[in-house]
Amino acid sequence: MGDEGGDSLIGNVSVELREIGGEEMVELRSLAGKLGWQLGFDSEHKVVFVNNRGNSLKLSLNNGELDGEKLQKSPEIVEGRSYLGINELRELIKRIGSREEPELLTGLYTDQREHLRGEKITAHLRAYNISGREVNLNFSSGQKYDLYLLKDDKEVWRWSEGKFFTMALVRKTLKPGGVLEYEVELPEGLEEGEYLLWGELVTVEEPLILNNLKIKVL
Repeated sequence: MGDEGGDSLIGNVSVELREIGGEEMVELRSLAGKLGWQLGFDSEHKVVFVNNRGNSLKLSLNNGELDGEKLQKSPEIVEGRSYLGINELRELIKRIGSREEPELLTGLYTDQREHLRGEKITAHLRAYNISGREVNLNFSSGQKYDLYLLKDDKEVWRWSEGKFFTMALVRKTLKPGGVLEYEVELPEGLEEGEYLLWGELVTVEEPLILNNLKIKVL
């Protein structure tokens, strides 16, 4: 994706985001598994030890500190899992990461996993620049993303189906800490049952595949 005028994307990691207390956060263990970090946990003092290729950091869940320095927002523990805000995650990666770490964190989530039939369902698509440099995302048309629903392994809905898009190269530039965000309404009147929601950002060289979600309609 590299043409004149800025840097292009080197790497992407896709995780499930979760809104906690009005802020989007990332589950630490899930992210660590994708980045190859090793985690240790001191349950008595509620401290997480993060190791990446010999670099180690200590994250205090009780005090909201990273190696003794206060974080802007303290980690949250929900259902026994530790969550970090995006800015805090950037700080963690800055300290423990290496040049091979991804620059873009993408995520897809809905406000809840279970919905009553006929209830409005909104999917939130996000792309955060978690690096320290400017990143460009290039698109070949006015379409920036796509979503599709599967039920019993069969596609039952695709957001882009029947839509027409302007054919022109479009560039989205994300400064460090910047975010690309879209809100998409899923179709009304879904039948009862379990669905799998997939999403992607349709960037030029290859789509950036987002995490998938299980959704249940009651």
